Amino acid sequence: MKEPKRGTGEGRPPDASLPNHLLFRRTPVDTVRFVTETVLDYAGIAVGLMGLVVAAFALVRANRAIYGRPGQLIDEEEAELARLRSELDGVLVGLSESLRHIAVVRYDAVEGKEDRDTSWSLALLDDAGDGVVLTSLLGRGDTRTFAKNIRGGGSDVELTEEERQAVDYARGVAHTR
Repeated sequence: MKEPKRGTGEGRPPDASLPNHLLFRRTPVDTVRFVTETVLDYAGIAVGLMGLVVAAFALVRANRAIYGRPGQLIDEEEAELARLRSELDGVLVGLSESLRHIAVVRYDAVEGKEDRDTSWSLALLDDAGDGVVLTSLLGRGDTRTFAKNIRGGGSDVELTEEERQAVDYARGVAHTR
């Protein structure tokens, strides 16, 4: 009778509590297969991790292409911002040239008239003090209206006291009562 080889598990019933690799001897082919499978398992894990790293870099590059770097605008947005700044400068120039400083002085041009303060002088000026003074004088039998150009707060034509007050109020020079 032939003796069983040691450690092979030959001649004994398989023990369910021991794993297979302890019960049977491995052949060189089994060992190569085991090593190959293990190496392939670890290689697959490494390739998967490398794929995740490549995907993360691709995501970062895509975000930079779409949104730019933090604090850096894309060329189209910079051009739009420059256009809007230019447009705003034009609006500010137009605003400074608009007649937005306004004052009215009411007074009685005709002494002894029952209705008081029926005449008026209206100053319409821009930021530079250029504009116009309109004056309406209500008399007993007629009404007269005058317009005088204003340049830098002054006029080529002599201004009445009331017209000068209206210009000063509009420029913010005069003190209110």
